Amino acid sequence: MSSGIFTATEPQAAFDFIRKASIRSKSQHALPPVTIPAPDRVALLASHEVTRRAVEATPVGQSRVQWRYARVPRSCSTTPLEELVRAELGDLKVNERAVGKVVVCRVVGRPYAIFNDLTAVVEDPSGRCQRVELYNLPLDGVQAGDDLDVLFPLGTVLAIREPLLSLCDVGPEGTSVIVVDSPTDFTILTSPHSLLSSIAWSTKSSIPGFRNVEYRNIAGAYFIKQKPRLAESMYSRGLSQPDVDVTESLLLYLNRSAVNLQLGNFASAASDAATSLDLLSSSTFPSDRLKTLRGQGLLRKAKAFDGMRAWSKASSSYLDLLEHSPGNADAVASLRRVDNRLAESNTGTFDWVDVFRRRGQGERSLDVGDHIGPVRPAVLAGRGGGRGVIAARDIKAGELILVEKAFATAFPAPTTQGSMDLPRNARLEVTEQSVEGGKADVNVSLMHDLVFNLVARLVRNPSLASKLYSLHGGHNFPPNCGVPEASFTAEEGIPDSTCCPDIDPERLNEICWSNVYALRKGMSEPVGATDTHTNPDAVPPIALFPFASLFNHACVANAGRETSGDCIIIRSRKAIPAGTEIFIEYSSAIEPDRQKQVSKHIPDGCPCELCQAEEFDHSVIVMARESMAESAPGLMDLVREGSVETWGETYGVIQRQLENASATYRPDNPAHLKPALFALHLVLAEHLLSYPTQKVPDNVADSVLSACTCVGAVLEVSFPPNVVDVVVKEAPYVYGSEVVAAMCLSAKAYREAGRKLEAAAWLKAAKRMRAVLSGGGDDLFVALGDGKRYR
Repeated sequence: MSSGIFTATEPQAAFDFIRKASIRSKSQHALPPVTIPAPDRVALLASHEVTRRAVEATPVGQSRVQWRYARVPRSCSTTPLEELVRAELGDLKVNERAVGKVVVCRVVGRPYAIFNDLTAVVEDPSGRCQRVELYNLPLDGVQAGDDLDVLFPLGTVLAIREPLLSLCDVGPEGTSVIVVDSPTDFTILTSPHSLLSSIAWSTKSSIPGFRNVEYRNIAGAYFIKQKPRLAESMYSRGLSQPDVDVTESLLLYLNRSAVNLQLGNFASAASDAATSLDLLSSSTFPSDRLKTLRGQGLLRKAKAFDGMRAWSKASSSYLDLLEHSPGNADAVASLRRVDNRLAESNTGTFDWVDVFRRRGQGERSLDVGDHIGPVRPAVLAGRGGGRGVIAARDIKAGELILVEKAFATAFPAPTTQGSMDLPRNARLEVTEQSVEGGKADVNVSLMHDLVFNLVARLVRNPSLASKLYSLHGGHNFPPNCGVPEASFTAEEGIPDSTCCPDIDPERLNEICWSNVYALRKGMSEPVGATDTHTNPDAVPPIALFPFASLFNHACVANAGRETSGDCIIIRSRKAIPAGTEIFIEYSSAIEPDRQKQVSKHIPDGCPCELCQAEEFDHSVIVMARESMAESAPGLMDLVREGSVETWGETYGVIQRQLENASATYRPDNPAHLKPALFALHLVLAEHLLSYPTQKVPDNVADSVLSACTCVGAVLEVSFPPNVVDVVVKEAPYVYGSEVVAAMCLSAKAYREAGRKLEAAAWLKAAKRMRAVLSGGGDDLFVALGDGKRYR
């Protein structure tokens, strides 16, 4: 375990520090378990205070960057506190978890925090001291100084379940630290807990005590100062005191609900507000005060359910508030918005123009309802005991299957020009975890942030753990397929106070590596659009979507996915019969290393039809094919710069390149499995549009049709003397927006040739293709700029 503090002007020193810590860590953790002498109390407290002052002196987000590095695997205790046997610090052995033991200790060295990790010095009843590091703590921005002392004041008593004593990676030989990876692995003990009744401390220390009303007043002062985390702590301490009367409890719960709303602890806010409403009947307040308090409780309960995205509960709560306070403007506006979200969830009807407009504006968080279409999860044979998603009924092409808001997200930290994101780069430099093979190619540091955000989400509402832990987490954490389907579709509710599942950061880490998605542009992104969150060279944000994680992979999938803000949208790209498994792509069919990227999920290789068709292709042939496909932009430049005199020569060059690329596919390769030919067919279509002596719209349309076929789009074209029509049967599995643009190119060719019926048919089909890809109607077609190629 190591920690360091560096300024932005010391990147090389930081990297050297981390590399040395990494090397030393490997050797130290290979040592056999052994007891070590007690640290010198005075020296330990003095060095700890020096570090704390250094942390306080360097503001977070400005010049300070820090590093925390843990080589040992993260762990989580699953043994209930009451089943553990008490041990002293001297009983612990380095590199050995104290299984079946609990250490009761108290804070004697003022804490400091780096990111979301807290360091303090503790002592056991005998007076032996030890440094302890508590990881993955939702501190809500509290880092050091007096504010952190409020959360963990001197004298705070901790019960640490099955602790691990580890040697530090830096510092003097033998320096040790207790590592606590999970926030559920320690409990703050207060009287009259049974563990405290039998303990006699050899030194004197205490936490300042107040009367209940003083806790409330102190918390109120913190709330006014915009320090909600401290206010929440004080309200909680007030509620933990013995013999709190009903009136005081009511006010503490009601006020804490307001603080929890500000912190985003919506489940706790809902619970506190509901408790305060229940206590009203037992209180002695006058009627006018009771009415005011009831109104506050109803509003906070409604806001809490709103924040939890429990739309039906929020709607009902806002109606209760309006019955109590008719005409409340806040309640009226909020009810209208919540009912819109509820309608989206129930019907799958969304304002797609607004959804994609907000994506184009780079909004990170979209206020939309979650919708699960006509599908259901199922345990499937050949999935190693895992699950998939199947069609609950016949599904039409373009039908909405899923809209899901992320359970948790992680966005790259903004950096100023000329600076470097040292902690993130350093983690990438020394990590042993591969970043390949997931549903997204992600930054290791972002994954660390995502895991912490999941931990924080479970701290706020432990009842969500069963849904999260049911997901596949690699070989060490197989999926729990026994979790009912309702866990994925039910609204989030008020957590059971008696249900406190253990939070396992290592399991969450593996779940993330197996299921994370990058928030990149989707298959229907407009041509030429840039990434909505970052530039193309930057690391994309990542997110975890529990229901979307149940879909299995196929390179040529029968459904397509895209993201907008922090939401994932999945649609069928073709008709899917009832009972058929629905697939999405984890890695695009045009990614040359897609097999490697999905190998974590499909170790024996992807069995989809595209991968089977390419199974026997020699690597030299594949490279040649890719090279010819990459020549398309250069050929397009020839087309745009050409003249009447050079038209025939350019046509020959394009035709030969297309023939050569086609020859890299085996003769029995199906036409719809040749994505490398797509761009070359489009170049030919563009060139035919500029034929110098006459219009050849049929030739342009043939090239467009060939391009669409190469990527799985199925179009049925009817010609005279039959009714002119172009029917969209299936959307492409890649190049969605480019296919729409190509169809508009056919419409343009017929329009310029004066053949209005064919032009109208192709334009209508292009709009239908957009609807299959992204929903919406003509308005979305215009908003995404699809019609530019028709002009």
